Amino acid sequence: RPGQRMPMPTGAAALVEHAGFPSDQVFLLSSSAGDRPTRGNILRRLSNLRGVVPKDGLLLVAFSGHGIERGGKGFLLPADAQSANDVSLLEDTAVSVDRMRDLIRATGVGQILLLVDACRNDPTAGKGDADNPMTAAFSRGFSFETANREVQAFATLYAAEVGQRAYEDLAKRRGYFSVAVVEGLEGKAANERGEVTLARLVSWVEESVPRRIALDLGTAKRQRPFATIEGYRAAELILARATAPATTIATVDPKAGEFALWNAIEWSHDTADFEDYLKRYPAGTYEGAARAKIRQLRAAATPV
Repeated sequence: RPGQRMPMPTGAAALVEHAGFPSDQVFLLSSSAGDRPTRGNILRRLSNLRGVVPKDGLLLVAFSGHGIERGGKGFLLPADAQSANDVSLLEDTAVSVDRMRDLIRATGVGQILLLVDACRNDPTAGKGDADNPMTAAFSRGFSFETANREVQAFATLYAAEVGQRAYEDLAKRRGYFSVAVVEGLEGKAANERGEVTLARLVSWVEESVPRRIALDLGTAKRQRPFATIEGYRAAELILARATAPATTIATVDPKAGEFALWNAIEWSHDTADFEDYLKRYPAGTYEGAARAKIRQLRAAATPV
């Protein structure tokens, strides 16, 4: 309304209030805002960053929506995308992961954080709510070569591992991944000094999302975020500072992720699930139980 300032969305507000971003340097493309996330607007914003962001600055790009793969290529679907099995049509109306990577690379910024809350359900007509899991080709599109010495830190946080889908918290109308990222920046991922480092944020997201998925959607649903981090001492990059005193900051429970994973696989009949648990937690609380389950399942599968 004229004369009124619209409240800043939660994610953008966290960047301003906790990550130190000036409000005039946070650009939001949203279907509910005047600047819609169309293909043209997304590419224009990314292209305009070249020469504007300081080389020693921090560039954060977040995408929340649909991501699909066609013909071995990954695509992010903007508001005006024409989703189809026709790769040529997608290339004309969607945002290619490769294209987005090249535009980000062209900025030459030394510290880059990319958040991808995508790969939810396939919006293609006729497929309803069918899962559209994260694919290896999709995640590879955002990988930057470590040989690029101009980049001291390049990190990509994905909402889900390869082969999984990302779920949305219907009550909050945002992805579980995005909710966890905002909470982490607000202080739940802070260390004893109130600093939210890249490593702490990744740990918080990787631990909290599977736990909440299990509690809200049941153990049959799985979503495990993962991250790729490159660059010199990138994990120590400070992303935000909590405004609350250190004594009131919630810290990451190192056992939470293990408990959530075990709850999700406890009744599984697939030995790969328990082998994955042992790979992640070789000396975990349920190590003995996992090895026993593997022996039991292998014995049951052996013909008499």
